[in-house]
Amino acid sequence: MFTNTLPKYNYLPPAAIEQIHETSLMVLEKFGIEFNHPDAVEILERAGAQVADRETNLVKFPRELVLR
Repeated sequence: MFTNTLPKYNYLPPAAIEQIHETSLMVLEKFGIEFNHPDAVEILERAGAQVADRETNLVKFPRELVLR
């Protein structure tokens, strides 16, 4: 068995990781994601996501839904 003896490397400071996380939550909430599968849109809507445009299947995700 091999064991990695190298020290762990932190690629980003915790504050930068938190900033990336907060920005991703904002993007999902403000801009959303377009889905190509109508069944997926229905499932997400039942879970609490907001269907912002049914023609393009644009779904926005409230912060609370993502953090569940």
